[in-house]
Amino acid sequence: MTAIGLLRKAGAKSSKAVCTQTSVKNRKVLLFGDSQAQTALGVAICRQLEAADGVCNVAVSTNGGKSSYQNRIKQKLDKLVTDTTRFTDVVLIFGVNDIANGKSAASTRSNINKLASIAGQRGARVYIVPPTTWNKYSGRTATLPGRQQNTVELQAALMLDARANVSLLPYQQGSYIVVGDKGLPSYSRLWGKQGLDRQLSTDGLHYNTSAGRAAVAQHIAKAMTTKCN
Repeated sequence: MTAIGLLRKAGAKSSKAVCTQTSVKNRKVLLFGDSQAQTALGVAICRQLEAADGVCNVAVSTNGGKSSYQNRIKQKLDKLVTDTTRFTDVVLIFGVNDIANGKSAASTRSNINKLASIAGQRGARVYIVPPTTWNKYSGRTATLPGRQQNTVELQAALMLDARANVSLLPYQQGSYIVVGDKGLPSYSRLWGKQGLDRQLSTDGLHYNTSAGRAAVAQHIAKAMTTKCN
């Protein structure tokens, strides 16, 4: 069964969930993704996690211009999670480059699902950060036919998975949690159809401002430190 299938199956059991804040000792986090997964974002995640855990250990692997469908990315992730360091949490950020290279929302969703399976093979909790929309990005690929719409469709599909996982324990092996809490004020600014504003991103695509990184990190850290059942 796919990770998405597990989410839907678990979500169907109960419409109500009880969520509590948790703290994990000796947490080791891997941030793995495209050019959005920058070291500075890893630092921002640490600052958020330190409030809950007291300590933070984050490794960052930035793969600028790379996509979830590429075998080299799957192989690199596999090596990272099966090497000497045993990560407790893996954060994945992919999707924008897939769409830019002409991949459909459905195939990209499937490939992200495969990455999630690789990331969690040793028991790590896996978190997916949905792609931002491109409405304010000035890069060439943003104007290609269908690219923005496909990104919106991928984002919407992942958000549906996020709603479906309301009763899923984040610690269930073979599944993942989709980052994005509508209860936080920055939710619509990060994943709204209008795209990232100048305070969160200087180019409309990357979290390359301190405010942008802090906003995303807050959503990631909240997902990591909240357990629902």
